[in-house]
Amino acid sequence: MRVDLRLILLLASGSAVIAPAGHAAGQAAPPQYEYRASWVAVASPEPVKAEIDSKSWARLVTFRPERAFILTAPLTEAGKSKPRLDAGTLMVGMTDGQGIACRLERPKFDYFVECVQDSNLDGQYDGLFFLNHENPFLFSARRQPRHQKVLPVSPVTLGDAPAEQVPNLDMVLLYSARSVISAASGSHTFQLCILRPGVKNIWGDKTEGRGCLPNIVVKDGEFPRRLQIYGRTLEIAAPVDGKASVSVSAFPQDLPVDL
Repeated sequence: MRVDLRLILLLASGSAVIAPAGHAAGQAAPPQYEYRASWVAVASPEPVKAEIDSKSWARLVTFRPERAFILTAPLTEAGKSKPRLDAGTLMVGMTDGQGIACRLERPKFDYFVECVQDSNLDGQYDGLFFLNHENPFLFSARRQPRHQKVLPVSPVTLGDAPAEQVPNLDMVLLYSARSVISAASGSHTFQLCILRPGVKNIWGDKTEGRGCLPNIVVKDGEFPRRLQIYGRTLEIAAPVDGKASVSVSAFPQDLPVDL
């Protein structure tokens, strides 16, 4: 089972469900030029409980790459002398087929990452192509028409990345705003967002997108609001004195997800 973050958020009858895209009626398979990296939602043996002030957030679910690798040698295009990638570069396995791994973290100010391809699945990666995406870490990306060609490279191999080198990312619930509808009522806006390590703001960089799902708007009197996320139940209680209480049920095992 793989749960997709880029899913429709259904808000009805006081509950919300993140519905697996593969189960949506009539939904076509993703085009060949779209790729997704393999991530897992890390097991949480104990429930999570927190209080959130307006304009702040609480960590709910932790993610890590399902298959992370490092280049065991520099990656050099055929006919060139300067390496495109250094040995030790972190790569993430892709869910769209065997023999493809891409750079895990996008260089700042760039909008593409390098991908290596093992064309005959012999353990030697002998091809290079590029994916364009916007977020600092590779969740999903598109292969533009100008990057359809696979460039030959000096064959390299991938080794398993040491656990201490592989970043964990957190999903947070952001209590982004409260609006007054009338003297007696109001509404509250929440968002589920991916949190970059080393918190400054959501991404740690004001020029980056926050990686958030659509707003969850809850009116006074509609609490508690419950959502099903990654096998867990998220419950948002009615705010008291400007603070919203949130709880997430335990989940005993890692769960593959698409972010």
